[in-house]
Order: sequence, then C-alpha cells, then structure tokens
Amino acid sequence: MQFRLLTPLVFLLVAGCVTISTPTARMQQVNFTTAPSGTIAAQIGTILNAERSENGVGPLSYSPALNAAAQAHANDMDAQGYFGHEGADGSSPKQRIERRGYRSCVSAENIAQGQRSASEVMAGWMASRPHRVNNLRGNVKEYGVGFSSDQRTWVLLLASPGC
Repeated sequence: MQFRLLTPLVFLLVAGCVTISTPTARMQQVNFTTAPSGTIAAQIGTILNAERSENGVGPLSYSPALNAAAQAHANDMDAQGYFGHEGADGSSPKQRIERRGYRSCVSAENIAQGQRSASEVMAGWMASRPHRVNNLRGNVKEYGVGFSSDQRTWVLLLASPGC
C-alpha cells in the first residue's frame, strides 16, 4: 500500500477575534479544549500534543469549526477522487476554514492518505519535515481533524483564531 503525504501549505491572514459574552460582561476568546472522547480527533490531539510537549511547544485546543472544515475536505477528496490542498471547487484551506465561520490570522493544513491509524498518520507527519514544522508551530493554538475511511484520507487543520 502506498502512503502519501503532501507538502503542507501555510496560509496567513488577518482577522478579528472570536468572542463571547460572560455573566461578568468580560469578553473572552472561545476555547474548546478537548475533542469528543474516542474520536479520531481526540486520538490525533493526544499524539499531537504529546509531540508538542516533547518539543517544548504549548498544547493545542480542539476546534469544532476546524474539525468540520477538515472532515468536509477529507470527504470531498474521497467523493471526487483527488488528493490535494486545493479543493475540487478550487478552494484553499483558508477558504474552507472561513466557510465554517472560523477567522484566523494563521493556518496550516497537513493531508495524508493510506495510513491505518492515528498513530501511523502522526508518525508519517512527524517524519516529514514540512508536516513536522506545521505540527510544532508555536503560533497555532487550535486543531481539527478529518478522516474518511473510504480511502483512509486524513486532514489536519491547525490555526489561531484572530490575532
């Protein structure tokens, strides 16, 4: 079985912060800390944050919006029969993230195909210099994961909300 990792593209953009109101009328950045237990996103998050910790980089929080964008791209690649950072509709990772209402100042995407588990895909990404750089970026704060079992297609989105 051939495994593919595609060189990641990193997209930079400037956007406003995502905020919510609290009972004390303070504004806070929305922060989702963990993916639903037992999911591929939780498995990837555990491995990713362990790698980041071993390399002196802070942990990432789970983002449902990034997860939805990653899952949609994994599903689209399988359904349309392609493998790439550019969507079948010509969209970039940044555009797919924005469609989910996520505004970021920095984002990155890793994709892979053929790996059989979260640990296998993470080992591949960590062994690939460009993917490793994305995984260990200090300026990203959140992640989301897409996985399509048809072709074992994996998508990891990393981003920071606002700036």
